[in-house]
Amino acid sequence: MDRVFKDIDNDLLDQYSIHGNNYYFLGNFYFYFFSFLILFIILITLRLYYLPLYPHSHCEWGMILFNCFNYIISFYFFDNMYYIAADFGAGSGRVIVGSINNGELTLDEVHRFPNRQINLGGRVYWDFLSLYEEIKTGIKKAFSKYGSQIKSIGIDTWGVDYGLLDKNGRLISNPVCYRDSRTQGILDKAFEKLPKEKFFSLAGNQFMELNTVFQLYSAVLEDDEALKSADKLLFMPDLFAYLLTGEKICEMTIASTSQMLDMKGKSWSKKVLDTFGISIHTVAVKSHILTMTLLTGCF
Repeated sequence: MDRVFKDIDNDLLDQYSIHGNNYYFLGNFYFYFFSFLILFIILITLRLYYLPLYPHSHCEWGMILFNCFNYIISFYFFDNMYYIAADFGAGSGRVIVGSINNGELTLDEVHRFPNRQINLGGRVYWDFLSLYEEIKTGIKKAFSKYGSQIKSIGIDTWGVDYGLLDKNGRLISNPVCYRDSRTQGILDKAFEKLPKEKFFSLAGNQFMELNTVFQLYSAVLEDDEALKSADKLLFMPDLFAYLLTGEKICEMTIASTSQMLDMKGKSWSKKVLDTFGISIHTVAVKSHILTMTLLTGCF
């Protein structure tokens, strides 16, 4: 999928492209599978028949067996594999490289940066463009240090906030911060449209003015031009992932912070969306994806 982000040198990412890394397991899948199965059976057998009633006399031996089991499994599946975690907090962010070496988890913080909000025109925004530059800087540092040993990237952010994309997939504006005052008093207006008890039975979330559904409802009431021109909505971690991979996804756990999911059907609640004038088309993107590939062009 061709995109046009060419603002940073591509050399590092050209050398180390990520493709989900399924190749790591495919060649020896059956060996790993049956090894794991045999070890699991041995461990369960020992636990059931030799260590059931003697926690004190056999505790040390049992721990040795369990630690050996964990060591073997980590050696087969995880040793010498490195993973990038981008962790965005409300005040700062960091990029960490994690790995399991000889059965021990190690973390290396390769990049740390501030996260600030910007008050502009009566709105409080996240400085998303700056944050996007920071995550790219962190990824470059990680690849510079660990190269092809890196197998995947995970992105974690705060909940409820989102970015809006136009029909060409471009970000319409900086995401509004949940600390903005636009949702003050919105709960009473919302409960006039959808009674509190009924609302809770649909979504099951704690009622907070900052929840995504109330941010969107306030935008509907304001006849917000950005929302009217939006083609898709992506939550913050999904927005970063989209700009890095070109894939529009809506990951389930972050979507659950929106108060727009049907807690029973695990899908968007048509009742909630229709009640508050939110287009199902705007949020209807893939709920998950198994493999995404970094776009070297975005670096």
